[in-house]
Amino acid sequence: MYGLVDLINNLTLLKELHPWLNYLNSQSLQQANRNLLMGFKNFVERRGDFPTRKSKKKNNFSFQVPQNYQINLTSSKIYLPKIGWMKIVLHRDFLDKKSIENGLVTKEVNG
Repeated sequence: MYGLVDLINNLTLLKELHPWLNYLNSQSLQQANRNLLMGFKNFVERRGDFPTRKSKKKNNFSFQVPQNYQINLTSSKIYLPKIGWMKIVLHRDFLDKKSIENGLVTKEVNG
């Protein structure tokens, strides 16, 4: 059975076969492998169902970016590695107004 290290090492081979994978953040690909292994582990230990692919009919697109992202709450944008700045829709506040007023948010992004 494959372990996490084996799957991550296979990513380099997959990137040679499929050059479009080079446009993605490697940490996001590694996180997808971790999620896959956790799904199979939960299935084997009878804590969940067999892992399935996401449906093409549903518009629930998601991926994880473990590091090197930035969020600009004032302009509702997020910076993703190898992608750049993207607009996002904020459905809820990340920080309460009191934290913002007290100056706890001090990092400025691009001026």
